[in-house]
Amino acid sequence: HDALPISLLPHPGRSWVETAPAGLKDRLRASVNKGRLPPWHKWWPEGAIAAMIGAPELSAKFIGELSGVPLGYLEERAPPDAMPVSVSCAYLRLSEGYRDEADQAEAMGWPVKRLALNHLAMLSEPEIVFAGIEELLLRC
Repeated sequence: HDALPISLLPHPGRSWVETAPAGLKDRLRASVNKGRLPPWHKWWPEGAIAAMIGAPELSAKFIGELSGVPLGYLEERAPPDAMPVSVSCAYLRLSEGYRDEADQAEAMGWPVKRLALNHLAMLSEPEIVFAGIEELLLRC
């Protein structure tokens, strides 16, 4: 399965909805019920979350804690100010689905670490993700 492009770089003055691909945005808007989106795992094909996490107990616990969020949350615009240049930033790419974001971060001069994992690797591979974060911290 392909990752949904939902992890963003800073986007001053724009909402998540304004940055999302049209197809995803349209699909999510069509799934709104009483102003709320379905729980996040329902945005993915059946079984995709469980496949990414791997461990059935951990997957069930994660999915059990998800709830729908108001569509307004994704329509809320980020503050208009750009990221201050005094703030150190880095980008840890967990999967190929975020190649563009990693390339953009690199173009902005951020340290970038590319891992061949998945969107939920912080649950399925926490040691590898921690090592990636630690490496980036040392490069900032």
